[in-house]
Amino acid sequence: MIIRHKIVKAKSYLQQMGLVFILLGFLIILPNFLAESVHGQQPPSPRPDGLFNIEIPEPNTKGFDMSGFVQGSITIFGKGGAINVGCERFGDGAFVSVPLGGKGKTVVAPAKGKGSEIRYAGKGIINGMSFDVPPGYRLCFRKSEDGWVYICGKGILSGSVKAVFGKKLGPQQILTLLASDSPFDRESGARNIHLLPGVSVEYQKRIVEKLRQLLAESDPVLFSAAAEGLAKIGSNSAFQILIDAGKAEGRTEQQKKVIAEGLALLASRRLFLGVGSASISEEEAARLVLDARKPWVRNCVRERMQREASIRRRVSVLTRHASPSVKKLALEMQASAEGGK
Repeated sequence: MIIRHKIVKAKSYLQQMGLVFILLGFLIILPNFLAESVHGQQPPSPRPDGLFNIEIPEPNTKGFDMSGFVQGSITIFGKGGAINVGCERFGDGAFVSVPLGGKGKTVVAPAKGKGSEIRYAGKGIINGMSFDVPPGYRLCFRKSEDGWVYICGKGILSGSVKAVFGKKLGPQQILTLLASDSPFDRESGARNIHLLPGVSVEYQKRIVEKLRQLLAESDPVLFSAAAEGLAKIGSNSAFQILIDAGKAEGRTEQQKKVIAEGLALLASRRLFLGVGSASISEEEAARLVLDARKPWVRNCVRERMQREASIRRRVSVLTRHASPSVKKLALEMQASAEGGK
């Protein structure tokens, strides 16, 4: 089942960079394994590796030098009828060409090389297709040799057919994905752990061990997915694996940044959402979040703060904390949520 849309121009901006952007068209094949049709229509069969191929036609960049711009990722935000774009994780970027004097056509293109990622957040409409992603989540697709593959997250894409992504997965399904030969499956298993409704101690140990093994992968995408998965589990063993990984000899600067981001995610979920069981003090959790440079971790908490009163109350309490680092972080989060930044 295929939905076709014309490529049209829509004004936007790079949320962390202040640049105008977006030219995107869509050709979407709706999946039926980690997604389901709510109208009872049968989408096509899945890819051999268990996930789904989604084609996203690229904007016309004829006449622009795209050499050297191979891999990069981007988050597409929808809010209040506007489409905004953010570079919120390591490796994010987009090709931007802005005409001098304001004349001519502004061209922005997400990287199209294998390994690039497109993430959807919030609510918006692009070329007649709407997306609706719950606050604090990202609906993620990664570029393969054949097209874009659904990786993780929850939300709804609506065109002539509505597709719901992010069905709850059982622990055995997660373990099956993590044991797959397909790197797309393994990444999906690691990053979709938040879809688990709750697991026994035994299953948690088995999943943590699989993620520890995944953290030994040389592929930077799988390394990052393992750190994210361990952070989402948030147990003492997951926390210690991330700490030890950060201290290991021979880590590249990129790996160190990814581990720092994973620790910040674990700490923010523990501090603000009360998720996870890691024995970590509020002061240490705040320090880990403050040390993370990229805004993804804070953005996800901020989005939930704007919708969930319980989180706002928790942050308000932390603004009066005795620890300067906890108080500083809580005040920053409060100001960000109230300002809608």
